[in-house]
Amino acid sequence: MSGVVAQRKRSVEFLLGLGVFFIPVIFSWFLLRKGHSTIARILGFAWLAAGLLILVPAAYRAILALNIDAPAEPRKTYLSSQIAASYDENTAAADMTFKEQRVQVSGKVTDVNTDFLGYPYLEMAGTNPSFGPQFKFAKSDAQAVAAVRKELTVHVICTGQGEIAETPMFDDCKILKTYHSFQIAASYDEDIARADMRFKGKRVMVSGEVTDNNTDFLGYPYLEMVGTTPDFGPQFKFAKSDALVVAAVKKGSTVRLMCTGRGNIAETPIFEDCKIAKRFPASSN
Repeated sequence: MSGVVAQRKRSVEFLLGLGVFFIPVIFSWFLLRKGHSTIARILGFAWLAAGLLILVPAAYRAILALNIDAPAEPRKTYLSSQIAASYDENTAAADMTFKEQRVQVSGKVTDVNTDFLGYPYLEMAGTNPSFGPQFKFAKSDAQAVAAVRKELTVHVICTGQGEIAETPMFDDCKILKTYHSFQIAASYDEDIARADMRFKGKRVMVSGEVTDNNTDFLGYPYLEMVGTTPDFGPQFKFAKSDALVVAAVKKGSTVRLMCTGRGNIAETPIFEDCKIAKRFPASSN
């Protein structure tokens, strides 16, 4: 009588098959038990690999897209005089553009004041020399608003509230802070955690001299600006649809951008969703 005992073959049960199909990351490993065929194991782990190839990049993109710190930020920029002219021309059409929309507005400050409820606000130049659009802030921003001087040009992010008493009104405003690229690099060199608190997830204005104009491995155009080291500086990424605009920017020129901070990646401060706010020509030698 032979001393060799044949190994009993184990079929893939119905419930195990469902588990492998819907949750392969857990149930595929059950196929390594004694008795399961090589073909069953190959199919199970191939399905697991296919799922990982799909889910991991999707999860990575979802994490990158997550923006817990900042509210929805504007995609369009307007001048305060442009807003006033829009309401002068057609209130209903202007409301469709601005009311309950988060927008960035630039303009010259004509008044710094407080309303009857104690909320600080800025008034900016409009089409009428006597009054213009008003931009209201939270009471906690009173000191920052009080520091703004008349005739100064400021950039704010606000939510439109429509026209009240023939005055375009905006609230939930934030003054858009402006930083130099060197200042950003120095902040990350000094303390990454504190720099992230200032920039990560925040919409900021950045100015600086362009040191490189390139495209990343995913095809997104970006500008690199002067930092604290001559070899590399902060990088500012744009949408692919802005490729031609970014390509027109020359090294050595100074630009002003509006971007959202994404933190420090591979020792490089990264910003994305950038828009060019202003461009200055390269200085001639």
